[in-house]
Amino acid sequence: MIAIQLLDQQSAPSCLGLTFRSCRPALLACRPAGPVIGICYCVLGTPLGLVLAYFSEERSDATLLWLFVASAHRGQHIATALLRRLDAELRALGCRHVRTDYAVEGRNSVILERLFRNHGWENPVGSHVSCNVRRDDFRRLLQAPWVQRCHLPRDFSLFPWCEAGEEELDALRRHSPDSPLYRTRFDPFIPGKCVDPLTSVGLRHNGEIVGWMLTERRDPPGGLLYDRLYVMHRFQATSRAIPVLVESMKRHWKIAGHLDTMSAWFRTELDNAPMMAFIRRRLGPFLTSAVEVNLCSKSLTA
Repeated sequence: MIAIQLLDQQSAPSCLGLTFRSCRPALLACRPAGPVIGICYCVLGTPLGLVLAYFSEERSDATLLWLFVASAHRGQHIATALLRRLDAELRALGCRHVRTDYAVEGRNSVILERLFRNHGWENPVGSHVSCNVRRDDFRRLLQAPWVQRCHLPRDFSLFPWCEAGEEELDALRRHSPDSPLYRTRFDPFIPGKCVDPLTSVGLRHNGEIVGWMLTERRDPPGGLLYDRLYVMHRFQATSRAIPVLVESMKRHWKIAGHLDTMSAWFRTELDNAPMMAFIRRRLGPFLTSAVEVNLCSKSLTA
């Protein structure tokens, strides 16, 4: 018997085997009304496929987080069935647009592009670059001159993101920039995101939060995604983001530098010229690998 079911708090744990560790907080946060929703494809009670998505506070836009089918059951249109059900659920929740990104490498990206094309998604466009630095390269990176001389003026201070007060976080929510790029890439309050408390760092200017480097743990052990590096627009021309990044890197090394599997991922948008230049000039000599990531989207109103 085949069942395509909407996941809730009770049923979501049965699909843990269909995700990586980094996606499990989002999976366990699934609710039929969102903001994170999950759909599972089951045969005789056995989960074989999973799709996860979350939608914005306004419920107008959704992001596809995860799409996976067990390897022994691929080629049976399970992914197509999951995407069709996802469309229906998102429309019912009032979403008008869904998007996702994926690495442009190997056979999987070709298969994914064909799946999206057949399902009515728009042609993909270049989104960002994802870079990896493994332990030995990371050690060399921390010894780079620009890292060693990194500092902040006295009116700025760094702090563990987990120590941010509720009042200042509420103030940040009220005054957050409203640009689409901020909402999809730098928003510190994205539902389903599991911020690592040991390496995520905030930046204050005269007591006000003006920036952050939010990280997420990744497999294998010691892996970390440097997910959202941001400083308020008025400080972007003064390189205030770099000390925030460096502080997070130092914390990462302190807790995971002894692990052979220690690894760091960095990413930045292709149209973010200053950060692309920073990666080429500062991170480039230490990168273990780099891959381009495409963005694909679909209108749900057509």
